[in-house]
Amino acid sequence: GNCGSCVAFAAVATLETQMNISRQASWLNPRFSSEALFSCGGGSCDYGWYPSSAASILRSRGVPDESCAPYTMGATGRNASCSSICSDASQRSQKVSQVLTPRNSAGVKEALRRGPLMTTLDVYADFLVYSSGIYKHSSGEYLGGHAVSIVGYNDTEEYWIIRNSWGQEWGENGFGKVAYTDRSGVGQETWGFEVPNAAGFATIRNLRDHDFLAGAVKLDLNSTLSDTSELMVRIKGTTGQESTLSCQAAACQLAFDTTTFPDGRYEAALTAATKGGQVLVERKYFFIANHPQEMQVSFQPVRGVNLERPVRDRIEFDVKAQSALVPLSSLVFTVKQGEKVVQTKSADVVLPTMTVGWRTNTLPNGTYDIYLVGKISAGANQQVAESNHFTVTIKN
Repeated sequence: GNCGSCVAFAAVATLETQMNISRQASWLNPRFSSEALFSCGGGSCDYGWYPSSAASILRSRGVPDESCAPYTMGATGRNASCSSICSDASQRSQKVSQVLTPRNSAGVKEALRRGPLMTTLDVYADFLVYSSGIYKHSSGEYLGGHAVSIVGYNDTEEYWIIRNSWGQEWGENGFGKVAYTDRSGVGQETWGFEVPNAAGFATIRNLRDHDFLAGAVKLDLNSTLSDTSELMVRIKGTTGQESTLSCQAAACQLAFDTTTFPDGRYEAALTAATKGGQVLVERKYFFIANHPQEMQVSFQPVRGVNLERPVRDRIEFDVKAQSALVPLSSLVFTVKQGEKVVQTKSADVVLPTMTVGWRTNTLPNGTYDIYLVGKISAGANQQVAESNHFTVTIKN
């Protein structure tokens, strides 16, 4: 988005995947708060942050779950206050037990056998438009530093496999291949994490933060905590609605009829009952959207951008994306040339007012039609709202 928080995203992505590997549960899929790590660690949207600082904080303080502080800075471009995160963040935080720092190719490859790594790289203009294949810088100016995760390598074709944080529209569904000999410096500085051993864990397997639900659903609960005798999900809305679902087992499916709740934002708190007592295992936030919403989406160029003249480089738009009871589940910046959609850029955290940036140099010079498509998708229910359009001429 509009915030230089790539280090926090790379650190959290690396930790989340390492948790799945270390706990030997690919379905665990924890989500940690990039915003809390960044805001409370000293990062700034204007100048970014340092991977070494992120690694140090993950070891000393850890990072809370996504529900504690959902990511908003990308939409606003403004720093969030550390005081705005949940009051019990320290009790909800996951720490790492050790930070690994392999600094040569052989060490990086050996570390990747255990899990992903965070790394830095220099970004050039041609990296922005990478779509597939093996990337190696060939043209374009230097744009700044960046951080990603390395998730693998290929010695036959000599490339690193990276996971970026620029959305699924970039690269190969958000991933990319970077040549060993690329000048960007991928893999020259890396950080990996080891997580503490755990007696077990429990999760709602089919519910993720920022999900939108409608109708009758089943919550899939699973616990590997020893002697789990009961699993309970406490569902609480922001305006006070509350309900508890439970089962006398370590794994079960619970029927959840969302139509008995008003549309809005909710939190699901999962508790496991064991011989040692009740353990609050995780919290996830979600939205219920069973009814049509009044949706309005509009945008205007920020002050100083004149769309009646040719545009170049990166430009920004002020966006209004409003609905009555729940936010939009996604917002898609859409670019058409004639009748063909030539570019899209999605945001899955949508605020009532936000800023959207567009790098015009990712497209050839020419004239384009641009607009926004807002959606609320919940189960089989889907609503769509289209914004005003602009005709824009790119001349880079």
